[in-house]
Amino acid sequence: MARSGGQAALSDEVIKKRLLAEDAIEHKNLQGALSYYEAGVALDPAWAQGWYNAALIYAEQQDYFDAAFYMKHYLILLPDAPDATAAKEKLLLWRPKPRNLVASSGVKSQIASTA
Repeated sequence: MARSGGQAALSDEVIKKRLLAEDAIEHKNLQGALSYYEAGVALDPAWAQGWYNAALIYAEQQDYFDAAFYMKHYLILLPDAPDATAAKEKLLLWRPKPRNLVASSGVKSQIASTA
């Protein structure tokens, strides 16, 4: 079974990490969500949406170095994604920024659905 873009289906364990991350975001626990996304991409390094969502959370926490790292991995996995241009623009903004320079932009509204 394949996801859109030709990616293999997520394992049950990665789906569990995704669901726990989404629940943590609903409860305003960004650090918890980040831990679940990181665990998910460790289990399945090809899980592009996990890399993307972790990047947004790192940016929300004003950790632009790690945000850029995770967004770069997303773009490596999905260079032709519909949001690739926006992701590249975020990457360009984050790379030169120190951790506390930019105000956060609201992760919850930007986290994409992985359904």
